[in-house]
Amino acid sequence: MGLFFGGCGRMTMTDKTIWVIDVDNTVADNSHRHSFAQAKDWDGFFMDALVEKDKPINTKGHFYQGHFIHGDHMFLTARPMRNYVVTQKWLVRHGYATPTTRLICKPEEARLLKAPEFKLGVMQTLAVDFPGYAFRLIDDHPRTLELVPGSVKAPDCWGDKLALEGA
Repeated sequence: MGLFFGGCGRMTMTDKTIWVIDVDNTVADNSHRHSFAQAKDWDGFFMDALVEKDKPINTKGHFYQGHFIHGDHMFLTARPMRNYVVTQKWLVRHGYATPTTRLICKPEEARLLKAPEFKLGVMQTLAVDFPGYAFRLIDDHPRTLELVPGSVKAPDCWGDKLALEGA
C-alpha cells in the first residue's frame, strides 16, 4: 500500500520515537457528525463543510508541554483522501500541526478496509520503510488499539505524561 505524505517533502526524524496520532475522537470531536455514521451515510459524514466544524478536543497544550519532547509526531486518519486539505487546515488552525506536519489519509484504493485494518497496514509500512524508528500510535478505537502493538489509548493518555513516555 503506498502512503501519501501530502507532498511536504522528506520526513525529518529528530528522535527514535515518532508519535502517530489519530484525528477523529483523538484530537477532533466529530460528535456532531455521528448521525451520518449511524445511518452509514459516509458521504455526509465526510462532507468538508461538516469536517471543518469539528471541535478540538482539549489536548493541544500537551503537544507543547513535554509529551512530544522525545519524539516527532504525524497524523494518521481513516478519513478519505478527499478530506486531506480540510483536515490539514483544521489541524493547523487548531494548533496541532504546522503546514508541513505529516498527515496520512486513507487512499481511494483502501476504501473497503475498515479503519483499524487500514491503520495497522500503515503502521507496518512505516516500520519497514523507516527501520530504526519506533512508531507509536495514539488512537481511541478499541479494535485499533488491539491490533496495533504498543499503541496508546486516547484521550486518556493526554493527562498522563507517563502513559506517553513509558508506554
